[in-house]
Amino acid sequence: VFQAIILFFIGQFWFDVQVFQYWGEAGIVVLLLIFIFTLIGMGLAYLIRAQEISVVTTTFAALGFYLFSSLVTPLELMPLLGARIAQFNPIVIGETLLRKLLLYEIPLSWSMDKILLLVLFVVVLGIIIIILNKRLHDSQ
Repeated sequence: VFQAIILFFIGQFWFDVQVFQYWGEAGIVVLLLIFIFTLIGMGLAYLIRAQEISVVTTTFAALGFYLFSSLVTPLELMPLLGARIAQFNPIVIGETLLRKLLLYEIPLSWSMDKILLLVLFVVVLGIIIIILNKRLHDSQ
């Protein structure tokens, strides 16, 4: 959250993006993304016991999320199957929501389907973490 706040300040004062005008809505998107990627990291840590392998796996997972996002190649230029998969990438969803909000001033209420998809990610990943945690404690 601290890093996100720093990025908001940089966006507001260095790039003159009106972040603080929409800080509440942007904060919701950022918090959902933080929850998603924290839960993914926790899941990988539960599944992979060795710290070195866990770090490498997490790095490759992050690289996968990055490569299958619209940050490298726009979805319109990807092969059809790749674009369909990439549209469910949390990075793509978050970037789209923040772009609509901060650049085009379209409120989040107009993109409730994408917000609900991020919430669904959090709920499903949270359930998976609870199951993995229970399985880990039952095996000990």
